Amino acid sequence: FTLPQPPSCATSSNAAMVRPAMSLTNLLLANNLRQAPLVRLAGLIDWVPVEAELAPFHAEHRHRRGGPTPFTPLVMFRASLLQDWHQVSFNQFGWLLRTRLDFQIFVGLETGFPVPSSSSVCRARQRLEERGARERCTKIVADQLGRAGVRIYLAADAVRELRVVHICGSRGNRS
Repeated sequence: FTLPQPPSCATSSNAAMVRPAMSLTNLLLANNLRQAPLVRLAGLIDWVPVEAELAPFHAEHRHRRGGPTPFTPLVMFRASLLQDWHQVSFNQFGWLLRTRLDFQIFVGLETGFPVPSSSSVCRARQRLEERGARERCTKIVADQLGRAGVRIYLAADAVRELRVVHICGSRGNRS
């Protein structure tokens, strides 16, 4: 088991940007929540190929003028993935993201800092869908989870937990 990676700003095409270190608070929280399904799931996924698929969106992210600093495309994709898996509205998801530490850790957010608004997640999702990046990224994640022998069962409502199950005999290794 590995702890989830911190939010990413670096891409292979942008060596000038640096990956921020995960804060001590987030490391302690991730350690205390290490058995939470979402925290374990975040550790199983290799986000580098997803980030590479999202590389074209980093230019838009870096050069936005005015308004608050936007969240990275990877953070927004991870948020939209969680919203899908939990089958909740954008407004419900916004509340869950603000109140659930395991959601914040999975998405790659630092606790105590701002979280994306529900409308920001919705707009980012639409941008990714328009260019087909969301579908490609979702497939990358699904393929990795399949190779690891993990199956996702969608949550029936916001209160119930997402079930993550290892399929017998298929604990594939990440490469």
